[in-house]
Amino acid sequence: MPTRIIDHREDDLAERFEHLQEEAERFSDLPIRTAFDEYFTDIRGTFEAIDSRRSDVEANPDNEALYQRYLSKVISAEADISDLELVLTHLDLFTHHRERWSDRIQHVEEICEELTDAIGLSVTCFPVIRENYALLPLLDDEFYVIFVPRGRDIVPTTPILAHEVAHALLDQRSSRSREFSQRFGELRRQMDSDRTERDFHGNWIHWYDELFCDVAGFFAFGPSYVCAQLHHLLSQNPYFIQRDVGVEDEFLHPPDALRVEVITDLADEYLPEELQDPLEGVRAEYSQHLQCYEESKRPFYDEWADDELVEAVISDAASVNHQLDELCDHIQNGANPSTVPEFDYRLKANRYWLDEI
Repeated sequence: MPTRIIDHREDDLAERFEHLQEEAERFSDLPIRTAFDEYFTDIRGTFEAIDSRRSDVEANPDNEALYQRYLSKVISAEADISDLELVLTHLDLFTHHRERWSDRIQHVEEICEELTDAIGLSVTCFPVIRENYALLPLLDDEFYVIFVPRGRDIVPTTPILAHEVAHALLDQRSSRSREFSQRFGELRRQMDSDRTERDFHGNWIHWYDELFCDVAGFFAFGPSYVCAQLHHLLSQNPYFIQRDVGVEDEFLHPPDALRVEVITDLADEYLPEELQDPLEGVRAEYSQHLQCYEESKRPFYDEWADDELVEAVISDAASVNHQLDELCDHIQNGANPSTVPEFDYRLKANRYWLDEI
């Protein structure tokens, strides 16, 4: 058995782990620092198991099963260390960006705090400047890195942060509703081929999450979420659906047209008429945009964008604690954000968009 090769791997992992622990000390001022200790304890336990399994192999050098168990534990330790190294990479970016773009980073941190308080989430988000919005878990369901785009004014796209924060909410939900699962199963059984069924399944596994987060985003920001997303979801293929879905297709989004249909239907149902009226112009413009590309709609689009499935997603997300009615009252009453700090950034975003359109 190639024990010398594994010895070299073990030595490398031990050095990486020692360096990892030293590097983690640099983040002692962050709440995530205490979470590292639990992971470090687990990795130390893995190293102890490696030592035990190495002894087994040395005592039984021709036993392939023991060798495979030994190697699997080494590979497991390497995966855990690599995960923590990636976390440190993101924390490095966060601390660097916090120094370089302090106002922007602080702005996003405060928005995230407002949103997590509003929906009852106990999570911490570490903003990092990237090319677009995204949310990635760090260590567990309590800490996340949130990517935010470059640019001068973040207020116009502030509502999109609610969509990303809602992904953390999904991490804490145990399952999808019975109504969604039943309808999902019915439609899958009606598919005319295994390939179509696989693609339908592969798409909707991701579509559910994205539509859920759009619904949660709407309930968090109201009319400004509609405006921000209508401007954001402007693409040359608004009806696109991925086919031949593979394991590498990890971040599939619903067609832009479906997402817009969902949030505009929500506006019609939940917003008071006074706040629906200002949206007429931008909604009409987006409808013209869709008309330009309607010929690209696949024949199966309407079947896959099933009303019952969409309603089930909306019902699931609508059950989340939200303050839409209170937010709308503040908007209609012209409340000064400084007088209702718990709605500060949501009111600023709505003031921007309602004035803009």
